[in-house]
Amino acid sequence: MNSANSSDLPLPTSDESFTTHDGKEPPEEHWEAQDNQTLAAQETITKQHLRKIRSVAASIDAELAIQERIFSLKQALNALAIPFTNELLYHALGVGASSYDDPYDSSTPFLLEEERWLLEGICKFGEFNLVTAEEKLGKTALGIHIAAASLRGESQCLGMPIRQHIDGIIILGPDGNKNEYGKILRREGLLVGTKLDPRVKLFCKGMKMPYFTEKGIAEICRLCSQFKRPLLIPDTLFKCTIPALINPQTKDTSPEYMIPHQNLEQSLQALAPDCVVTEWVCAHSKKGQGTGIQGRMRGTNQGTGDASHIIGINWVTPDSDSARTDFRRQVITDGRDMGDALICELVTDEADGHWICHGNARETMAKESKRQML
Repeated sequence: MNSANSSDLPLPTSDESFTTHDGKEPPEEHWEAQDNQTLAAQETITKQHLRKIRSVAASIDAELAIQERIFSLKQALNALAIPFTNELLYHALGVGASSYDDPYDSSTPFLLEEERWLLEGICKFGEFNLVTAEEKLGKTALGIHIAAASLRGESQCLGMPIRQHIDGIIILGPDGNKNEYGKILRREGLLVGTKLDPRVKLFCKGMKMPYFTEKGIAEICRLCSQFKRPLLIPDTLFKCTIPALINPQTKDTSPEYMIPHQNLEQSLQALAPDCVVTEWVCAHSKKGQGTGIQGRMRGTNQGTGDASHIIGINWVTPDSDSARTDFRRQVITDGRDMGDALICELVTDEADGHWICHGNARETMAKESKRQML
């Protein structure tokens, strides 16, 4: 049986191989029989647990060394409070088995899955959306604006179709104080008087909150499980990651920097289909890097490599020595799906404020460049 303090697992011997005598992948009956043996030996492990363990194991990078895969699987299962045995870990990862799938060929239909958007062209549903911008450009505010529109059941936001509707918002906000988040939530109708909308869970600066540690991931999963389609907003990636690093001296340019978030993502994926979590992860970008997205995020490029969708926010007009008078922002997407590009502005006055869209960013920027040349 597992324990958070269990020792390093031994590699399986040749007797523990999961291949048949001819070296081929065991038939499904083999897995079923072994599952039944595991259940008989350990009554606290249910078939639902076994399915979850298999699901988590399938999400772990097969290119990692076996001990790294075992470690990642143990962390994810502990975070989800799923019981397991040491033998079952190897069983789920298929160690010693010929675990290659048959390639796609003409013998079976080749069906493409439809892309799932929360806000079409801007935010992917049920996936890791990485939002990069310099400080105070509205990464969190824009995410909450999109979430609030989806939460209210609206059909559009910023002129784009809302394809999926969430049922909760969880904000991990070590980067902002209570008043800052309160103003944003009030503007979006999620804070009325002193009453916060019951579908919102907010952690802010000064609070003891769950970071991307093993215990923190377990708590984040617990909070997400209270909803069926929550939006999770870590604000920011850097501040939620630093407490989780094994070596506090790890630099944000190191590949190890993204491991805590990778562990979180694996645990969140294991919640499906009962709970489908969309991530809007805020990350500060480097100053003076222009309008490109790839490589602009603070630290390692691993973040942009891990993300399913990347959103970059910039000012339409560059900074100058004088006070800023143009508060329009480019919202440009990149990644596996280019998505869309918009010009947005947060219009504020003493009483209220709201986001408006000025149209397609590429068309607007072409006109802006032509105007500057005249």
